[in-house]
Amino acid sequence: MIICDEQKCTGCFACMNLCPNNAISVGYDSLLKTIPIVDEAKCCHCNLCKKNCPVLNKLEPFQVKKVFAATSLDKADQENSSSGGMAAVITRQVIRSGGVVYGAAAVYGDVRHIRVDNMESAKLLQGSKYVQSTIGMIYRSVREDLKNKKIVCFFGTPCQIAGLERFLLTPYDNLVTVDLVCHGTPPLKYLEEHMNNIHAADWDKLIFRKGTSFVLMASCGDTKLYEKQAMLDRYFKAFLTSLSYRDNCYQCDYAREERISDITLGDFWGIDRSSLKKQFDGRISLVLINTEKGEQFFRDCHTEIVCEEREIKEGLNGNQENLHHPSVPHSDRKKFEKNLRYKGFCYAVKHTQNERVIRKNSLKSKIVQSKLYQWIRCR
Repeated sequence: MIICDEQKCTGCFACMNLCPNNAISVGYDSLLKTIPIVDEAKCCHCNLCKKNCPVLNKLEPFQVKKVFAATSLDKADQENSSSGGMAAVITRQVIRSGGVVYGAAAVYGDVRHIRVDNMESAKLLQGSKYVQSTIGMIYRSVREDLKNKKIVCFFGTPCQIAGLERFLLTPYDNLVTVDLVCHGTPPLKYLEEHMNNIHAADWDKLIFRKGTSFVLMASCGDTKLYEKQAMLDRYFKAFLTSLSYRDNCYQCDYAREERISDITLGDFWGIDRSSLKKQFDGRISLVLINTEKGEQFFRDCHTEIVCEEREIKEGLNGNQENLHHPSVPHSDRKKFEKNLRYKGFCYAVKHTQNERVIRKNSLKSKIVQSKLYQWIRCR
């Protein structure tokens, strides 16, 4: 049985979490992206999967209510986060109130959603992960916490938020959802193959942004296995140039001004700092408040942040193209797909990317790094 069109499937796996007979498992299509596989022998034909698939049953999005520029007052939040540290502030607020937080962690050779209920474990959630995280059966854990009256905050891409909402089937007052302005996610198989190819498959820590630089850095314990600037690393360059996302990302239903969660976070690209009434040190987060619940929750965080309300138009426009439309595929995307099917990700990306450009970039690495904060506009 096919649940939805494979090219439109987001890999949210609400279906797998919902299935009462555990008849759905993770499979892969010809482009190595995750898709649900139904075991017909176990299937009871209840159709819960089809009735609640976000691709087949669209959620009603929210209009953005307010926009804020914000940054954490804690310097460590900014140093360890990809933007102004707002996700870290929200996480801390939830855990201090006795709640739990779900989000993506890059640990022990895997990028997956995990549950955290203490500040030490919460450090695993910091920083962007430019790959699709494994959801597994985490939605079931979320539901259990919600039923036990815990405050739950769930961070994820918009399609993962949609998957959670469709799985829960009912609204919960003690759930706060936070989506990230998403440009697209490469399948995890691509990252796994790349890390194996550069002899860093045994990593236990992986970061994609270091300070103000975009880098891919892998380590195991105290040993650094690999570090390379974004445009000099084939995996990262493929991500930045919109070459390697899941095919459904190029027709994403959630790349729009209306949002699917209570709060949306991103980088506040292009903000005119001279117009700010408050003093902001370091990077600035974009915070979109989409629901009354999100507004109340954000207000509770104000003692730990510097924030200033901005015009909604400024927050939505700027250079956040994915608040208006999906990412545009790289001009050589079809060539990449052909090579991928032939010999896998590493072969495909090597024979699609312009090697001359990579060598040229290596001579101008400082210029590349200074311009990476404009990559969204330039792709």
